[in-house]
Amino acid sequence: MKYKKFLICLFSLAAVMALCLCWQRTAQAQFTAPRLVVSCFLGDSMTVVDARTVRIIGNFSVGSNPERLVTSPDNKFIAVAQPKNGCIAIVATDNMRFGSTHKDPQIIKPLDLAFAPDGGRLYVLDGETCSLVELHVPSLNVVRTLPLNGLGPSFMRISKNGAKMFVGHEETGLITIVDLFAWEVVKQTGVGSKLGGMDLTPDNGRILISLPNENQVGIYKTNDLRLLSKVPVGSGAGAVGVSAKNQVIVLNMISNDVTIFPLDRPTLRFRTAVGVGPRDICFSPDGSMCYVANFNTEDMSVIDMDKGTQLGRLLVGKGPRAITWVY
Repeated sequence: MKYKKFLICLFSLAAVMALCLCWQRTAQAQFTAPRLVVSCFLGDSMTVVDARTVRIIGNFSVGSNPERLVTSPDNKFIAVAQPKNGCIAIVATDNMRFGSTHKDPQIIKPLDLAFAPDGGRLYVLDGETCSLVELHVPSLNVVRTLPLNGLGPSFMRISKNGAKMFVGHEETGLITIVDLFAWEVVKQTGVGSKLGGMDLTPDNGRILISLPNENQVGIYKTNDLRLLSKVPVGSGAGAVGVSAKNQVIVLNMISNDVTIFPLDRPTLRFRTAVGVGPRDICFSPDGSMCYVANFNTEDMSVIDMDKGTQLGRLLVGKGPRAITWVY
């Protein structure tokens, strides 16, 4: 009888070990697939989604109120801005685990982040000091700080060659252009009473800026911010993105839908409903798909950019605020 019980225990242990090994291999396979990572502001967490199956494959704590996030050019880690704590969280992409928190006296309220194209610098937009801070990667030591001479800097976009940074001042309607090589402000001009978001075209020739009080998106030349045209969109225009296929999508935060149109044929625009409180956009690398973080309905919309339709929505956590793609 004792020998029989011993064999049963042995076989049970072997089954458990085999199951654990199978789960481990499955988890490793999942984390090597293309992923979407969503910062859940109200849940103090990050949600990992398999981009192929659109299923959640992980969730972990990352500190208080994570907001905007950016993936490093080499796809090795994600930097997450946490304005409430005045810090930047670093997450390793190989195992999707919270790695470390970086704090510096010169970074008080980090609002947005951007990597240099070569990954050697991380730029931080600080809302408290209204300045742009340059960090060395991987040490994350502060290299230099540049006052922006404008209130309320809210978001930024870096040019593809890493030469210029465009900073939007949400409440004052200002755009600041910074020469990153000379480390100086080269232009600052108003484009509207309030800004909702902005993005650069793939060729860097134009910048699109959403104007929520006008329910429009302005298209400007990047070298001098000369207005080329304005495109009507929905109510409360927020984040705007331009895909690799030169398709534009604008999040309308009041009408809870998105406006989609070809960059060079904006009259072909149409609108598609998403969740409540859309806040951020992420494209697949080929530009065929777009993913929208919906803050109030705690989900993510999946948009087919070729057809302009919402394929579905996935619950991702409390208060999804930002989203990024990871290989």
